[in-house]
Amino acid sequence: MKRFTALLASLTLALFSSLASAQAKFQEHKHYEDVAPQISAKGLPKFVAGFFWYGCGHCYAFEPTLESWLEHKPADIAFSRIPAVLGRNWIPHAQAFYATEQLGISDKTHQALFDAIHKDRKKLFAPTDIAEFLAEVSGEDAAKILMHMNAQDTHKAIADSIDTAQKYRLRGVPSILVGGKYLVDPGAVGQELGAVIDFLLNQ
Repeated sequence: MKRFTALLASLTLALFSSLASAQAKFQEHKHYEDVAPQISAKGLPKFVAGFFWYGCGHCYAFEPTLESWLEHKPADIAFSRIPAVLGRNWIPHAQAFYATEQLGISDKTHQALFDAIHKDRKKLFAPTDIAEFLAEVSGEDAAKILMHMNAQDTHKAIADSIDTAQKYRLRGVPSILVGGKYLVDPGAVGQELGAVIDFLLNQ
């Protein structure tokens, strides 16, 4: 019994030491912002969302880090991508994201669209050009993709995205929303994205 008590005390001390170390390492206003101070930090929902724009070079550079985290993220943490709309010229890319999600072809098109814009320097900003490109890489019909891009469900999803961005005071991308409370700057945390997410969800 004494041995068990000693082990429990040791594990508890190690946990608190780890949290204290992370707290000293990750600082508010430097690595993250509390965008929902009315929400308690305890018992946050294990939900993470990534705001992005296909036309953003920083988002493109961040994709490998995000994908690496997704490959190893705990199974109990839910994740979703949210195409941000911080300007009118961002709308066609948000339409493309939601259309490909609805059609179930995003696994073929998501990285391909990023690569086309930033690696191949293709001018993919007009809805028709985007639809034709997505059809080329996915094998789906371009007219069908364009129809989904202009669908009512897509416009509703974009409106929800805009509302979410405003609610959490989104100022730029890429940004990671953790637990509906914290907005993380990937540029500030770099490869330690997973560590800061764990820290924020387990305060």
